[in-house]
Amino acid sequence: MSEASRRRSTGARAAAAVVVVVLIGAGLGAWLLVRAGGGPGPCDRLLKDRRVQAALEPQQGVGCADLGEAVKRATASAGGTGQHSLQQAQAMKNVLLALADDGGPGTDGRVTVPLAEAVGDYADDTHATLGPGDADYARHGLAADAPWQDKNGVHMAVDRRTLLRALSALSAEPTSYATLRAASTRRASGELTSAGTDPAVHPMRNAWVLGSFDAVADHARKGLGKERLGDWDRTVQSVLTAHMAATIPPYAQDPAGHVLATWQRSLHTAQPGAVFTRLEEQGVLMTQAWGKARGTGASELSSMVGQARDVADQARSEGLRSLS
Repeated sequence: MSEASRRRSTGARAAAAVVVVVLIGAGLGAWLLVRAGGGPGPCDRLLKDRRVQAALEPQQGVGCADLGEAVKRATASAGGTGQHSLQQAQAMKNVLLALADDGGPGTDGRVTVPLAEAVGDYADDTHATLGPGDADYARHGLAADAPWQDKNGVHMAVDRRTLLRALSALSAEPTSYATLRAASTRRASGELTSAGTDPAVHPMRNAWVLGSFDAVADHARKGLGKERLGDWDRTVQSVLTAHMAATIPPYAQDPAGHVLATWQRSLHTAQPGAVFTRLEEQGVLMTQAWGKARGTGASELSSMVGQARDVADQARSEGLRSLS
């Protein structure tokens, strides 16, 4: 190699090193705007998506570092009430459509966790979309359909496959996945114990929704090595049990809290290597806790638990097909 060639090679390596140091120092990590090969990175695709840009209006200058918080500002209800305006609901629908088409912004929790929190604020809508049998959500699930309002508030819908893909886009980062599942778990506990709960309907719908989240988890964990799988499981277990009650409240005093705490206690005691299996049992365990607390007879409870297991397994299988 000539002296001139050596100088050019040394200079190129030095320049590359400077770029790496600058990027690491900037904290861009897993959500680089540009991939190493020169193509757009996952965050860049989202930022350039016209649906995301419309969702974020009138905010200006949003970048990767503040994308998640910007989405929260555009979509989240005041005080986490779950009550949204039509504009907020449309913004969330835009974001879900973009996530499903473009993929997630990477695996940096500083971006994905706020996005998951924003999606979790729409747990009523995502629960109804994932669960079978809600005609209103089926009618409004096309991409061009606008959110709607009725006596219960504002609602938005996407089709089930789109929602599964959007959830999966955030779920490789375990705290984000746990944030999404925690919101759905709270929704399931409330529905299961509300007045007018139908033992033939609601436990099965909850099992279907939670089985769908099993599919999202299964898909998100693909490609993770044994060590990373263990880390993912431990993080999800920790987040989902972080606010577990010190004692399980009596069902008569706090029905939803009783079912939720019973489930969390079961997950908390799962041994390493068994966390994912325990997640797959959530619909069954919540049905069992609810049935026992309300004094359901042994034969009827056994039948309900068996149905919940079958429904959750079917939902997981259908969800994986949608994500394949």
